[in-house]
Amino acid sequence: MRICTTVFFITAVEMILPKNSIKKYGKFALGLILVTVIIDPFIKVFDNNFNLERYVAQASSYMTSSENKDFSDYKKESIEKSSRVFAENLSKIGQGELERIMPECSFQVDVEVEYNEESTEFIIQRTKVLVSSSGIKQIKKITIGNSQEVSNNNEVSGEVQVKVKDTLSQLLNISPDKIKIYKE
Repeated sequence: MRICTTVFFITAVEMILPKNSIKKYGKFALGLILVTVIIDPFIKVFDNNFNLERYVAQASSYMTSSENKDFSDYKKESIEKSSRVFAENLSKIGQGELERIMPECSFQVDVEVEYNEESTEFIIQRTKVLVSSSGIKQIKKITIGNSQEVSNNNEVSGEVQVKVKDTLSQLLNISPDKIKIYKE
């Protein structure tokens, strides 16, 4: 009687399932249910104390408790990975666009991204751009034996700064104040 009822139920559910990729997963789950119903009487012959509902309840409670513990760790790890990949992709896109606009220079773009829990968005905190011009580079002055610190202002100004800030602020949709440009 149980097997007939289960087959009837499975047939009804298969008729309701949509005709797409979900149908094969539904058939698989329904097949597992049917196999369980068929095997249940044979297991009871060998073990009179066997109760399928009890085992299902234990498995369900174990899965629920372990999911709650692991979910927060999984979510945190997933957000960190997504943030890192997002920042790397934005860096590559920005670098490619800058080198396309100004082929006489080479650029290294570093984008820092943070995840906002409330709005569930990744927000660009700041962008650092290292600009190096092609050709011969100027030698930096080296002082030996002098304990005085030499201030080295590496920030870029002028036309390059304006082009880089305009390009990146439009491309990344951020304020130009969040973009810092340095020369090598």
